[in-house]
Amino acid sequence: MTFRQIFLVVLTLLSTASLLWLAYRGLQRQGVRGAVAFTAMMLSVAIWSCAYALELVSNDLDVMRFAQNVKYIGIAIVPIAWFFFAAQYTGRIPRPSFLMIMGLSIIPTISLLLLWTTEAHGLFYTEINLIDVAGFPTLEPEYGIGFTLHTIYSYSLVAVGALLLVIASFRIVSEYVNETQLILLAVLIPTAGNLITLLDIGILAGIDIAPILFVISGFLFEPLLRTPNQIGTMPISYSEIIANLPDSVLVISSEDRVVDINKTAQDFLQVTKQEMLGNRIVDVFPNLRNLVKQYRDVLFAETEISVRNRIIDMRMMPLYDVTETLQGRLLVLRDVTENKQVESALRDNERRYRALFENSNDAIFILDLELHSQTANTAAIELLGADVSTWLDTTGEIQFLSSQEKLDLYGRIEQLKQDVPLPIYETTFIKQNGQRFPVELNLSLVRDHDANPIQLQMIARDISERKRAQVILEKRYNQLATLRAVAEMINVSLDLNQVLQTSLDEALRLSAANAGFIALATPEDVRISKVAGAYSKGVIGEMIHFGEGIVGRVLATQEPEMVMDVSNDPDYKNDFDEARMLMAFPLLSQDRLIGLLNLESFDPFGFDEANFEFMTLLASRIAIAIDNARLYDFVNGQLDELQSLNEELHRAEALKTDMIRIANHDLKNPLGVAIGYTDMLQMENKVFSQEHRDYLDGIEDSLERAENILRDFLSVDAIEERSKGATMQRVDLMVLAQRAIKEYKPRLEAKSLSLSLDIEDQGLMVKADETQLYEAITNLISNAIKYTPEGGNIRIETAMTSHLKALFAVHDDGYGIPNDRQHRLFEPFFRSKTVETATIEGTGLGLHLVKNIIERHNGEIVFNSVYRHGSTFGFTLPIDQTSIVI
Repeated sequence: MTFRQIFLVVLTLLSTASLLWLAYRGLQRQGVRGAVAFTAMMLSVAIWSCAYALELVSNDLDVMRFAQNVKYIGIAIVPIAWFFFAAQYTGRIPRPSFLMIMGLSIIPTISLLLLWTTEAHGLFYTEINLIDVAGFPTLEPEYGIGFTLHTIYSYSLVAVGALLLVIASFRIVSEYVNETQLILLAVLIPTAGNLITLLDIGILAGIDIAPILFVISGFLFEPLLRTPNQIGTMPISYSEIIANLPDSVLVISSEDRVVDINKTAQDFLQVTKQEMLGNRIVDVFPNLRNLVKQYRDVLFAETEISVRNRIIDMRMMPLYDVTETLQGRLLVLRDVTENKQVESALRDNERRYRALFENSNDAIFILDLELHSQTANTAAIELLGADVSTWLDTTGEIQFLSSQEKLDLYGRIEQLKQDVPLPIYETTFIKQNGQRFPVELNLSLVRDHDANPIQLQMIARDISERKRAQVILEKRYNQLATLRAVAEMINVSLDLNQVLQTSLDEALRLSAANAGFIALATPEDVRISKVAGAYSKGVIGEMIHFGEGIVGRVLATQEPEMVMDVSNDPDYKNDFDEARMLMAFPLLSQDRLIGLLNLESFDPFGFDEANFEFMTLLASRIAIAIDNARLYDFVNGQLDELQSLNEELHRAEALKTDMIRIANHDLKNPLGVAIGYTDMLQMENKVFSQEHRDYLDGIEDSLERAENILRDFLSVDAIEERSKGATMQRVDLMVLAQRAIKEYKPRLEAKSLSLSLDIEDQGLMVKADETQLYEAITNLISNAIKYTPEGGNIRIETAMTSHLKALFAVHDDGYGIPNDRQHRLFEPFFRSKTVETATIEGTGLGLHLVKNIIERHNGEIVFNSVYRHGSTFGFTLPIDQTSIVI
């Protein structure tokens, strides 16, 4: 091998390595438009260069021809790669399709097929010889039509790509001219080298210098690869920018004449381009005269103008030529009428919202989704008693909620993000001083124009007073329920001793007193009749004097008293050294003094005002029960006398009856004889004169009247039935049920209980005491509400059974009653306490009273219960037969 041959081989191999490196650099920038085509182009030239090196080192014709064929693979691909690079770079074909690539590859593919099979047909090379050039063997082909077609097609693609770049160079800004010219130079260098090779010019005859020159081209591209912001970016001309702007654009010369106007401005101003070009703008729009004059010496300006009753945002910018000489100005007009209207509406809405926000009685907090405070109204500051800065911890997160309540709040925010509707709920706020108080919270998300949540609006209302009122009402209700139950229990018996004992025991239990007694009043005196607690039975019978001691003072004034500290009351008789408080109540019935109830506590805080008020009510019930029991004793005392009188009356009635029967027997015979003789005389009426016949008619009428009187007097049909059930009347069971449902509706809603009704369309008439029957119905509904958890279900049913009985039943899915306790349910004072019902208050008398009422009405209790699955309580009563329509 000659030195020249060795030099060319080494140079070609170095070119191949350089081309592969450039291809790698292009591959690194494959996200940039045109970089993939650049990589393909460098790889193709690398194949060309590598095959040429093989051709240079070989002396064998077959090997050299094989290298020549491989070289043409790269040669065929290079023009295609160059065309797509230029098309992409100039923006003509941003993303070539697969069909386009395949279409442009048809002729190169045919050329390669002709080349590889040219020995068979001679279409690509008609002949190829091995000659010596400058001391080393070189191929000298004779070209056929296939080669000519390939050459024309390849140079056409190169020329089209170059033309695209030339056209683009006239339309781009100066910053990109150098880049485009550099690319043109990079493609002209190897193209010229390829032409030199084909023409065998000068000392380069027989040498293919195109791959080497492509290395130069690649390195010219390499700076562009290092600045990917430019390669693959087709700069857009000013005219295209103006034409495609959505705003109205006018180009004004230094003489204020219109030199260009885009389509948007023509449509908005309702003019044509021909009407505008060359005319002074003030001649076309006279109302802009003052504006043009005002801004004549101003280069940059921005203002709002009114054109055709529209609000226009006008921006004015200077236009300079390449010599930095002012050539005119660019006017950009944007119709902002709708925006202004929207802004005005937004400002109005903002003002209204701000007014509502600041003047709202409820506290309003605006937080971000991480619970950092954004803003709050005056009510919020007053609610927490401090300014916003004291609500936040070191991270800016609110601290008027506990950690657990914050976690709960985060969970609710996630539900709101999923458009789950949330009801108002209760939680607890913490003031700066650590005081906790209950609030109602209403949460909603504030969203942006894309409906993405950005803030949380939290409306809080202090419900401390309402909760206190609820506690007081609940306590009052429980007291009244207990009072009613105790009153019923006391009135169960009319035995005076039992009434006294029960009343005193309940008074001590409900007041938590340590000692107590009941004294009864007679016309002569007042004496202690029953004691409990620390009192000994030895004091029973002791007389209480009016005006002596605290209890004597109460008897005299007939007003209840509560002594907070008996040691400070000089009237207290030292019954117990441990005594600290005392309550005494006069027992009055119909303004008559029945007796006195005295209760004492050893605890200095044993009694309070609420306890005193409750016991005052209980004392009035005890007085009535005692009065009834004493009246019952009085009635019993009169019973024997009444029975004796009744026996005498029966004897007198029997004697009277016997005398009437004797008289009836003894009088009927003479009357019969007299009637018979009168009939006989009537038969002989011809014997008598008219006057005597009239006498006989009068006698006969009198005898018949006497007989009728006797018959009516003794008739058993004239005896009246004994009056029964004076208070019983026809009652519509359905009406009572509906009245009770209406009464208990607020309690149902308070516990979020679902109520369903299964009520007869027509009335169910029964014979009953309406007051007592209503008491039984309300007791059953109240129990169902009490023993059904929040969110449960209650069904109320009325119906006529197949046995002509009226049914009333209350079904619930509440806690239910264990089987081993169900047999004692209707015993007085029995309560089936379970884990679920341990905290529910009650006296255990309700079901017992219901059972008594129903049995007095000749009815039957209906009951069924499954523990933890619910219960059914009700009753049946005989239908009033007179109400049945046949």
